[in-house]
Amino acid sequence: DGHVIDARASLAPAKWVNHSCNPNLEARQAGYRVFLHALRDIKPGEELFYDYALIIEGRKTAKDKKDHACLCGSRNCRKTMLA
Repeated sequence: DGHVIDARASLAPAKWVNHSCNPNLEARQAGYRVFLHALRDIKPGEELFYDYALIIEGRKTAKDKKDHACLCGSRNCRKTMLA
């Protein structure tokens, strides 16, 4: 609908975690809370990533994939943040 996720004004520490198709974190939900668990040892200063795996209703169109494009640049990038 034209809205974007922009955490610039947020105080939540999750705003520092970005999407990647080759993540070093995994999101796990418990009720209404989401916890990020390391998939491997993370070096000090290393950027934090998890796979957003966004879910949209219905069939994913080319426009949906473009609107949710991934530019992570990993070798196994699927070119979309959609699940």
